[in-house]
Amino acid sequence: MIVGHSIAGAEMTRLAVDDPELVTALVYLDAAQDWAFLADDLDLTEQPIPPDPTDDQLASPQGFAGYQAWICGAESYPEAEVRACYSFAEDGALQGPITPGGIFTALAAGAAEQSPPYEALTVPALAIYAVADVAEDMFPWLTPGSPEQDQADSFLPKAQASFASVRASFSMKAPQAIVVELHGAPHYVFLAKPDEVEDAIRSFLATI
Repeated sequence: MIVGHSIAGAEMTRLAVDDPELVTALVYLDAAQDWAFLADDLDLTEQPIPPDPTDDQLASPQGFAGYQAWICGAESYPEAEVRACYSFAEDGALQGPITPGGIFTALAAGAAEQSPPYEALTVPALAIYAVADVAEDMFPWLTPGSPEQDQADSFLPKAQASFASVRASFSMKAPQAIVVELHGAPHYVFLAKPDEVEDAIRSFLATI
């Protein structure tokens, strides 16, 4: 079984379609997204940008993990992931990401080139979607009354409509898949709502 988050969904889908014998099941963690559709339908430059980390948050892996948790809307963020993805100086200060930024840009561009072939899926699949009901769900770091609040409130209905279309398209193309919508959850749904995600996965596993 393959479990993936966000842009990993495109790779998971391609592997399951091209080599289904290697895959027993798929679990999409807010990852069954059609990035090609979203790239055409939603202007992501209109969404607010979170504040930069403070000096204290940049001073140690623990501090930066705290910043990431705040951005993601989670109680905590795995320090192990921070250490795996970023380099730190001997004194603990953040130096920067390990993976060059161009790699992520290339991955994002590749995912936006064409819609995933969900209609060709033959393996069991569970798609857990984070559904934002208010701007704070999509942008957990928002401070009420801040300049970013108006921008987020303006962006929200556009995003809600686009992501609703994506969910409907997935359900139509992969009717055998199980779809779970977790309202009030941010994109990092597995960190923000771990119990609900675990319950959904366990229920899914009981069906295959």
